[in-house]
Amino acid sequence: MKRRTVLKRQLEKVWAECVQFDYANGVVNGERALQACLYHRLTEQFKTDGMGDRRRIFIEPTIYAKGRTWRRMPDMVICDTRNVIAVVELKFHPRATLSGQLGDALRDGAEKDLDTLLGVAQDLNEVSANTDIASHIEVSNERYLGVHGAIRTYGLADNLLLVWAGIYKKSGGENAALTERLARVFEDAGVTIHGGLLELHAQTMAEAHPVLIDRYSGWKTFAVENCDCDDSLA
Repeated sequence: MKRRTVLKRQLEKVWAECVQFDYANGVVNGERALQACLYHRLTEQFKTDGMGDRRRIFIEPTIYAKGRTWRRMPDMVICDTRNVIAVVELKFHPRATLSGQLGDALRDGAEKDLDTLLGVAQDLNEVSANTDIASHIEVSNERYLGVHGAIRTYGLADNLLLVWAGIYKKSGGENAALTERLARVFEDAGVTIHGGLLELHAQTMAEAHPVLIDRYSGWKTFAVENCDCDDSLA
């Protein structure tokens, strides 16, 4: 199974730009603004990498499981020409920390957001365990009205990337402990994340720029210029 190496690097790059430029310039005043910044920068990055016609981003689509009552609205879903290749949840609490059992910044809807990512991972686990069934989860633009053929329904790619990206205040705890708490949600549930879990954290503090922490890169600040993209892996 191929890893989403290119998409991971693209997300790391544009997230760093959102934090270092958009947030640092004071233009991000809420989660919707953060969504808009990430959408714009990611769309432009896809075009730069020659993927503009092979990527589609939906903001807060309703994803549902066929034959079940499970429905969720993730902050962002990224699709290729056939499938969902990433589900993204965002958090914006620059004045609240991640301290406590779940953290001040996590209490406001975080359980729902994590449950969305967990539910997607669990569905893919069922498919992996039984190759005779397809994913129950689908995504489509149900509210579209217009030219026939402009929309389609997307299933889940088996190597779908789960993404958590958040801006919150730096606490006195260890950086690793803060981010590992999210990964343990899946471990405690006994769920395998086939395509990987990308955690993008930005820690704010008074009179200083946010510190970027990427769970995949050893808890170090990500260098914006590093984006060695390999289209064959996307």
